[in-house]
Amino acid sequence: MKLLHRILLLLLVVTLPMRAAVNRVVRIEAPAEVVAGSTVEVTLIARTDAGDGEQIGFLHAEYSIDEGRTWAQFCIAENCGAEVFRKASFAVSAKGGKAIVRVRAAFRGGVAGDVDYRGGAIQWSDSWQKWRWPPAKYAVVNVTAVNRAISIEVPAEVAPGGAVSVTVHASTDASDGEQIGFLHADYSIDGGKTWTQFCYTEKSGAKLSRQTVFAANAKGGKAIVRVRAAFRGGGAGDVDCKGGAIQWNDSWQKWRSPAAKYAIIQVSNSLVAAPMRAAMNRAVSIDAPAEASAGSTVSVTVHASTDATDGEQIGIVHADYSVDEGLSWTQCYYAELCGAELSRQVSFAVNAKGGKAIVRVRVAFRGGGVGDVDYKGGAIQWNDSWQKWRSPPTKYAIVYSPRS
Repeated sequence: MKLLHRILLLLLVVTLPMRAAVNRVVRIEAPAEVVAGSTVEVTLIARTDAGDGEQIGFLHAEYSIDEGRTWAQFCIAENCGAEVFRKASFAVSAKGGKAIVRVRAAFRGGVAGDVDYRGGAIQWSDSWQKWRWPPAKYAVVNVTAVNRAISIEVPAEVAPGGAVSVTVHASTDASDGEQIGFLHADYSIDGGKTWTQFCYTEKSGAKLSRQTVFAANAKGGKAIVRVRAAFRGGGAGDVDCKGGAIQWNDSWQKWRSPAAKYAIIQVSNSLVAAPMRAAMNRAVSIDAPAEASAGSTVSVTVHASTDATDGEQIGIVHADYSVDEGLSWTQCYYAELCGAELSRQVSFAVNAKGGKAIVRVRVAFRGGGVGDVDYKGGAIQWNDSWQKWRSPPTKYAIVYSPRS
């Protein structure tokens, strides 16, 4: 009899309908890579086919544009039915890195109770609260940094009435169709009171250089060159060289940084002939770019000259450069008794991490009636300003590189 009961029970179990496997889905659809500063569109999908009243009880989603340091919520929903779609968009960092999207879902209302997408019971105080997997899922969007640059190449100093040669550069390496949308450049020979435009272009491609020459003020003072550029046509929209949105009615219109950059040329009154004596113009200058990309090679030219007619010449010239903002120096030129005029060009690679590269040059003029003097005509203080690289007799130029 007992054997008969066991057989009947086994037949009952075998003939009961098998419960179909439940398919629960949580998915994030996001691009694998975007350009810095652009807008990302993401889609969230959650669903269950349990068919026993189970639905998406909770759906939470957030994004981070700083690699998870801070989060912004863009979805919080409860009791959403058996299937949910949510779309969102946000702007990624202009500096590159990673954007992260995370979503967590709890399925509830069915026979299984509160479960994650794998069917495991929700651990509310542990994996749920701490956004662990499961019930959470993550998507990472790689944000490719874009190198945008604006620079102005000018001499550090010219004589009153002298010719000033200027070159402006702009470039972008974005791969999403971005180009130089606008480039405007002006110069002033009266310290910024009035301006003369020498460049205006639109839709100029990914790289542009423009050159002009103008005469400095015969009365001395300062000449100023300014340039502003707007990059457009890519995923980031209309942006400045740092990736920020162009403020057309503010920084753009008012020629403010970072949309605009400036370079100042000293027009040295000290080069004007003193009364009652023959003109004696001594000059020391460094031609260097105002800005260069991190790790790139820069070309620098050092000039020195004297027009004294009493046998004076460039007695000693030393030039060094530093790629670590002056912590260490590398000599790039040394010469003695070089005649009345000298130009030497050197090249070096700036720091791959960005920052400031510095070039310094000191010159002693000698052999004339006034003895050993600096470019302003003062006696060389060998144990003081000469040894300590002070001005005069030293001049400096700084090349800025965006930090990586």
